[in-house]
Amino acid sequence: MRTALAALVAALLLLLPGCGAEPDTTAPPAGAGEPAETDQGGDSTGEGDSAAGEEIDPADFADEMVAGLEAATTAQVTMTVDAGGQQFSADGELDYTSAPPSMQMAMTMPAMSQEPIDIRLVDGVMYMNMGAMTQGKFMAIDFNDPANLPPGMEGFTDQLDPLSGLGDFEKSISQVTFVGEEDLHGVQVRHYELTVDTSKAAGFQGLPSGKGLPSEITYDYWVGDDSLPHRMATSMDAGKQSVSMDIEMSDWGKPVDIKAPPARDVFDPTQAPG
Repeated sequence: MRTALAALVAALLLLLPGCGAEPDTTAPPAGAGEPAETDQGGDSTGEGDSAAGEEIDPADFADEMVAGLEAATTAQVTMTVDAGGQQFSADGELDYTSAPPSMQMAMTMPAMSQEPIDIRLVDGVMYMNMGAMTQGKFMAIDFNDPANLPPGMEGFTDQLDPLSGLGDFEKSISQVTFVGEEDLHGVQVRHYELTVDTSKAAGFQGLPSGKGLPSEITYDYWVGDDSLPHRMATSMDAGKQSVSMDIEMSDWGKPVDIKAPPARDVFDPTQAPG
């Protein structure tokens, strides 16, 4: 169960801003201090004057990402992932004003549960209700307690900071291309195509590069005039396994309601027999 949880949480982490990079302790947490000034009527990288197919300086693109994420507050999120034929989807909400950030999602993952999985992250504690598999209750993993973490989850809450590792992520971007302006569910967005060098991306460090991990991965990003991400999509072939994911973030700044479940509905899996 703990291994399955670790895999699930890792997948979620890769879908959030920061891309699973090691935490940057010099960056302030999202929502802290005064919000960053963003150009609501234009764009900080000048893509309004760019033609489709024109290359953009990766540093300018990274600057826009930072400007938006420094002012990030709350958002609705939907995602779909297909990893080697194993599919899952989720929808929920995020709150970057808390430290660490909070989230609440309903996830459909047939390989783990035939029922929707209720996942919540509040005050650094992950709660997951898998229906019959957890007897209708939430198992709790306290990421503030290093002694009881699932394998590979050390420093998890630090990595949820949307600004975490953006410096390293910028270094891994070898090319940024402006695709064009588009309408995404009624929101005007700018579409970029990023080429990422996996040998320089912190999120891929430690993976078996000799077993099918491509040297480059292409990401598609859709960014609004608020400099906030509104969609991200990617796909790749890693040996005999293909992986694709698509995440949309909307309703930035609108109220969310993320709460921990009642204590009576929670159990500690580290205390469960077997």
